[in-house]
Amino acid sequence: MSQPRKGTNADEGGSREGFAVSLPGRMARWRTQRGSALSHALAWISLLIVYGAVALGVGVLLITRRPYRLPAVESYLPSTVYASDGTVLARFADERRIPIHVQQLPARVIEAVLAAEDTHFYTHHGLDWRGILRAAWVDLCAGRFAQGGSTITQQLVRLDVLDDRRSVRRKIHEMVLALRVEHAYRKDEILERYLNAVYFGGGAYGIGAAAEIYFGKSAARLTPAESALLAGSIRQPGEGDPRYHFDIARGRQQAILAAMQRHGWLTRDAYQVALVEPLHIHPRPRSIWRAPYVVEAVREDLLDRYGRDVVYQDGLAIYTTVKVDLQQTAEQALRHVVAAGRSQHVGNGALVALDPHSGEIRALVGGTDFTASQFNRALQAHRQPGSAFKAFVYQAAIDNGHLLSDQALDAPVTAGDWSPENFGAHYHGKVTLETALALSLNSVSVRLVKEVSPYAVITAAINAGISSPLRPTMAIALGAYEVTPLEMARAFATYAAGGKTCHPALIREIRRGQTVIWRRRASFHQSVSPATAFLLTQGLRAVIARGTGRQADIGRPAAGKTGTSNDFRDAWFIGYTPDLCAAVWVGNDDRRPMRGVVGGSLPAQAWAAFMREALRGYPATNFPIPTGIANVKICTASNELALPTCPIVVQRYLPSNRVPGLCQLHYWVTRRVCAETGLLPNPTCPHAIQRFAYDQLPTQVCPIHHQPIESLPQPDTNPPASGNGVGE
Repeated sequence: MSQPRKGTNADEGGSREGFAVSLPGRMARWRTQRGSALSHALAWISLLIVYGAVALGVGVLLITRRPYRLPAVESYLPSTVYASDGTVLARFADERRIPIHVQQLPARVIEAVLAAEDTHFYTHHGLDWRGILRAAWVDLCAGRFAQGGSTITQQLVRLDVLDDRRSVRRKIHEMVLALRVEHAYRKDEILERYLNAVYFGGGAYGIGAAAEIYFGKSAARLTPAESALLAGSIRQPGEGDPRYHFDIARGRQQAILAAMQRHGWLTRDAYQVALVEPLHIHPRPRSIWRAPYVVEAVREDLLDRYGRDVVYQDGLAIYTTVKVDLQQTAEQALRHVVAAGRSQHVGNGALVALDPHSGEIRALVGGTDFTASQFNRALQAHRQPGSAFKAFVYQAAIDNGHLLSDQALDAPVTAGDWSPENFGAHYHGKVTLETALALSLNSVSVRLVKEVSPYAVITAAINAGISSPLRPTMAIALGAYEVTPLEMARAFATYAAGGKTCHPALIREIRRGQTVIWRRRASFHQSVSPATAFLLTQGLRAVIARGTGRQADIGRPAAGKTGTSNDFRDAWFIGYTPDLCAAVWVGNDDRRPMRGVVGGSLPAQAWAAFMREALRGYPATNFPIPTGIANVKICTASNELALPTCPIVVQRYLPSNRVPGLCQLHYWVTRRVCAETGLLPNPTCPHAIQRFAYDQLPTQVCPIHHQPIESLPQPDTNPPASGNGVGE
């Protein structure tokens, strides 16, 4: 068999070693022929660049011929909180957006954004090659990604699809998608989506929200100067916020205005006017909500019910029970008294008002400055109510058969090793329970608790609406256990409603679109007898009329109670009319003592200021008398049912089954009568003194003993002439 020739396919498998041995020689000859090693490397790099560019170009052309549809805009709708009259109190949203159509925007707004971000937007196809090369050169010189070069289309892709990480791979992906987006959308569609998505700082997403937040107007009303200022904040929203970095924002604005003039979008005159135009930038609000303590309480309630996604994205409509005018009045009244009490070391306060017949909260103020502290003192502050708690002591006493007209001893008292004193250590001896309540006498309250027991007082407080834990000790007589202002308002509202208790409500209805997903259904229960509630109300009226709460007098029927805890740490006034109940507390969050502030001073003043304004225009009404209560006149001398013969009587309300008998002190009456007839005497009658029962007094005059005719006065037959009236 003949051998195959060398170099044919038959011997290639066995000749690889010989080929490897001869490779160095061949490479040496190739380098000699082609030049140095450096020339060889450069040639290969050039070839790779050429072939790579061709391949990339072919790939990009193939890819970018397919349009790319951006993800649908997610319709995250903010939830809105309304007052009872439909006034918007707040909106809950992670992002502030006001969508706007590009056709609604004036040319100056669009031109300002283009001058700042993408001058050639309407002429390129998604990529600005000059900008890219310029940015690449800057990045190369800096040795890092120092400058962008992205078009508006690229920025939109980054906003909607990609992220902000800087890498070559992400940049190439962004460029490819930008080209594909340009095939899928018209320029105006791209620009509109960009203007509604880009962040302008200050929580504003989109030009509509930015115009509203910074200038308080719609984007359609922006001037060239305002448009340039907003456009300048796109690149670095934090540093470009004119509310905090005005000099930086102003410098960017001027550069953008110059670019607008350079491109022929502003005339020279318009440019000069824009440079000197004053900018009225809205300051950052102290609170983005009206009635912030109300709104925060509503927000927490909603988060517990539905979770964050629903609250911030489902566009709920929450209708509260709050009245805007009453809320503003409450905020002003509380701020005023706290400011007035600064010299007395008053740090903060709370006020809550509710309708006693519906349980709806009409105003709620949890402090004087929500931005400084979101702690809601009206709902969350548990503080000692002091003597304001005595209302429940007297409620228990009435339930156990006492009347406010009963006598009690006001004198030093001891309960175990505890010997509480009256305020100022003043005592009055024998007083009625009504007087003891009006003057807030500690000794009488302690004696009542000893008689009816602390358990009876706790039961009375719970029935009225107190839910905080209470202990059955004698200290309950003076309000030693902590409660919240809302609890006290609810309990006193029970008295105003004739003993009916209702759970306080801040939300009336919740809607999603046109569908009601929750609606409050109020339920009342008669937890205190109408007679007890009414009788206690009469005692609490005396607190304002002639007791410790005289500064709460508002010129109409009202009842209330003052309260002051030890060392003046807490001061309260809780009061009500037939139509409205409110509780006021002042003190310090760290429980520092105030200087001489009592419930009858600043809290009573705040309550009166609020109630006068809240009830302005409403007729004064009296508390209705329930069935089983008698309105009677009492003789003050005998404390019995007054007779026509009693010298001094007072009006008093008593249970119908507890009306006392007729006044025996004035039942029998002595009268001078005619000794012969026993009737009312004439001057000529022989007189006698006789004793009668009050209902048997004679009413006729004696007909027997007449006065002589000649002794009667005779008429004057010559009357004087009448004068002309001048000088009379």
